[in-house]
Formats: sequence, C-alpha cells, structure tokens
Amino acid sequence: MLGDPFLRISKSPFKQLAELSGPLVRSVTRRTGASLAERRKGLATIFSSILKATGDAKFNRRDPLARERSKLKKEGFPVESLEQEVKEEVEKAVSDALEE
Repeated sequence: MLGDPFLRISKSPFKQLAELSGPLVRSVTRRTGASLAERRKGLATIFSSILKATGDAKFNRRDPLARERSKLKKEGFPVESLEQEVKEEVEKAVSDALEE
C-alpha cells in the first residue's frame, strides 16, 4: 500500500484504522523492544498525528476562505496577484509601524 497513511486515514478513517490496529496492538504487546512508557508515548504521537491530519482535512473543506478562493480561481479571478498585493500592503504597514 503506497502513499501517505495519514492522507488515506483522513479519507477513509474506519477502513484504514481497522487495517492498522492489528499491527499496532501486536507492536504494543510484544515482550521485546521499547519500554511500555515509550510504546505508550509512540502510540500517543501516532494518534495525535492522525487526529491532526483528519481535523485539518475536515477544516479545509469547511473553511469559507478556502471555498471562496477556489470559486474565484475557477471563475478566472487573479487570486494570486490579489494575495500578493495584500501581502505587500501588510508588510508595509508592519514596517511603517515598527519605524515609529
């Protein structure tokens, strides 16, 4: 199975976690290897990363700015040039404020 496992989990979490749960349980219950505390920490890191990846994917689908940006690009609006203009204005405002 090729590809990013977090991306696969974000698209079909139940299927992917079912496939991963067996190997994860076997690795945690193995008598040799890392200490139980290290294994627990590793699992926490894995699940934290999974939650972040799936949360980010869901957030991006609901993000109104991302949705509008996508619509504007489809309509041929020069989104990148507008973003660059806004970036330059903000940088100038920050620079001016720091000079005072």
